[in-house]
Amino acid sequence: MQNKIKIDERVSPIEAFPDDNKFRVVWAYGALYKNIGKTRVPHVDILLKEITLNPSTLTNNHTCIKISVAQLDIVRYMTIWCGNKRTNKIWAKFENNSYHKLRFSLDTKTATSITYRESLTNYFKSDIYRINILELKKDYWHFANATFTRFIVGTKTVLIPSLELFTSTFAPLNPRLRYELLQYNLVDVLDEYIKSSKIVDKDKYLIEFKRNKYKNSLFLLAYAKFNEIARKRIFNIRASLETSSPYPDRYPVILPYHPSEIELDVKGVYLDKDTFLVFIINGYTLPHDNEVIDYTEKDEYENTGNTGTEKPHQRYTSEIEDNPPITGEENPHSLNGSKNIRSSVRILKTSKHKLSKIEKIKKASPPTAKTTTVENTEDIDNISSGIDNQANSSSNTGKVNIVTTQGQEIKPLVEFSLIIDALKTLRDKKEILYKGVYINDFKFIDLSCNENSDYVKTNFSDVLKNTGLELNRWIEINRDIKEKNSKKVKRAFVRIRRYLLIKIIFSNNDFFYLFEIDKKKNKGYKGFIFNLNIKIDEDTLIDLIHQTHDNKGLMKKVSIPGHTFKHFVKNGKIVDNLKNAFERVIKL
Repeated sequence: MQNKIKIDERVSPIEAFPDDNKFRVVWAYGALYKNIGKTRVPHVDILLKEITLNPSTLTNNHTCIKISVAQLDIVRYMTIWCGNKRTNKIWAKFENNSYHKLRFSLDTKTATSITYRESLTNYFKSDIYRINILELKKDYWHFANATFTRFIVGTKTVLIPSLELFTSTFAPLNPRLRYELLQYNLVDVLDEYIKSSKIVDKDKYLIEFKRNKYKNSLFLLAYAKFNEIARKRIFNIRASLETSSPYPDRYPVILPYHPSEIELDVKGVYLDKDTFLVFIINGYTLPHDNEVIDYTEKDEYENTGNTGTEKPHQRYTSEIEDNPPITGEENPHSLNGSKNIRSSVRILKTSKHKLSKIEKIKKASPPTAKTTTVENTEDIDNISSGIDNQANSSSNTGKVNIVTTQGQEIKPLVEFSLIIDALKTLRDKKEILYKGVYINDFKFIDLSCNENSDYVKTNFSDVLKNTGLELNRWIEINRDIKEKNSKKVKRAFVRIRRYLLIKIIFSNNDFFYLFEIDKKKNKGYKGFIFNLNIKIDEDTLIDLIHQTHDNKGLMKKVSIPGHTFKHFVKNGKIVDNLKNAFERVIKL
């Protein structure tokens, strides 16, 4: 395994894990703790078992830690970690070749909740999977009392760790909703998400959300609102945590919110010929008992003298590109960017759920006040799934987004988004630049100088890496991070510097190219307009990128004929900036 194991760079480190080079496997989830720490997100005990490689062996060394329950999307059973970084491997070495990948359908009416301790004589008799006595008796009981969801399938039994079932099948893309179901009254949670709802045609659930981003939890919220079986099971999750015990540890009872059945794609082990223990759920089906109708009302703002729509508030979001650690001790700042972490759980293609959509357009007067928010992605020390706020203590904490692997569009950097949106505004409004000329269209130029209607991600390294030219450090964007409990500062790599190359096509069939450079915070570069009515080729592109690289972004030193201009932002936008720059070039 040692030759193949490597750090999974797509996943951020977990701040609470040991920061060393030892290999450990996530062996068990334990007790849940409510209302601890400043984030108010419940925490959970994690049992890590140290392993050796070549040969792969479990040792008797272990570590017990607490992490935010929102981090269970990443800290999954049997994942192997090197210090605080997840690797690309899963622990699968169990006795009797008992580790398997399976897919099966479960009757949720048979589901019950049991604890590890109660099941020792019935299900955990063998040494295939055990939680051994720990040095601190308190630690042992926090894992021995952990709950599992049990399903009966004929004469067979399927066991699933309760928090794995909860994390992977209760809105896996919405950790905030999940931890709110643990913390708050169900009625209050539904009121936070749902704008309006009703049952139509006797058995169809119509739901309108307060925000579009809640739609990744559509079925859970619809069934929680209207289905009596689902509602009771979800209500009992929080109720199971409201005990009279004076101790903080809690053990949730998790039953599927699916009223009748759920199909799962899983990895796990046979504890014996009749008992299968699930470790990881890779896929699941949505409930199909009732059709869900996704209802949306959209305001269309009419622009005086123009066609199109105009939003009262524009928010420019950008993904944090480096890998700051995930913390459970801070809430994210609402004006900071997000780190997208891809979910490893999918909805199975065999899902029989019924979904329909209704969209209603409402005409509205354009807003008198318009605001623009640009999220910060610089100087981010850590990221969090807590509730975003604007406290000073959160100023260096970004957000975590769990996203699907399907249909994820490539997002431009924030400064590139401002430019692209300005071009869209000039094009859609047919803003006259000079003597009746306006922008008819624009295209994104890729590495092969092909024209694309959709944004393409391009960087300096991809253009120059095969040229044999010596590259300097300018093409790297780094940032300084202050080490914890120290005055020392270390430099962390963020990304290879990107560029934006766009062909601007005018109504009179003239065209030129706009070149923009990725910048670091407080370090801007001028825009560059060149090749008026001359189609760009790969040689010109390499020359442009090479000279820009050698001159570290100082476009006035580039020998290619063209025009530079400074950027300025007005009311959060750069429409006037680009319009003035283009007008000056067209007049020449």
